[in-house]
Amino acid sequence: MKELIELNQIERQLILYGMFTSFPYQIDEVITYGDIKFILGKLEKRTLQRDIRDLTDAGLLCVKYSKKEKGYVWTGKPTGEIAPKKDISLKKIQHLKRLQRLVACSCLGINNPVNIYFEMFPEASERMRQRDFETLRHIGYDAGYSKDKQGYIVIMDDDMFNVYDGYGIFIEDGKMLRYL
Repeated sequence: MKELIELNQIERQLILYGMFTSFPYQIDEVITYGDIKFILGKLEKRTLQRDIRDLTDAGLLCVKYSKKEKGYVWTGKPTGEIAPKKDISLKKIQHLKRLQRLVACSCLGINNPVNIYFEMFPEASERMRQRDFETLRHIGYDAGYSKDKQGYIVIMDDDMFNVYDGYGIFIEDGKMLRYL
């Protein structure tokens, strides 16, 4: 039986990032609030704006809302660097770094993802890696030890992470949920 989980802020932001960067959307496409609402349900516009600002501040997206296009459009190529701001808190910087780390982790694949993880993030602890892999599992990745592959993997589970079914997300009692 599948476990029902509630998605948190960072998981919601990673799914939003996936919407902007994956099929069927292309760099020249417009992503409307309706598109986002289809996937993420009753997401308030202010929450969406904060999530996009976090992804932009983390250097992962380079999008702006266009009144003419009535949606979000790409304005350039993401830098991958945290945007310098004078009044940014340490907690916010840690959140942005975690977003960067999780996006990088989502591309690790099958060949020694644990070793690659620690090469990419030498300051990370084993517990941090475990939490990152758990977060990826929550949004639809097969991240962890695989008996079949006899090693660790980080790959997208196509059955769980599908834009056409809203990534398996549904809203119940005001909470964003999905089955793990």
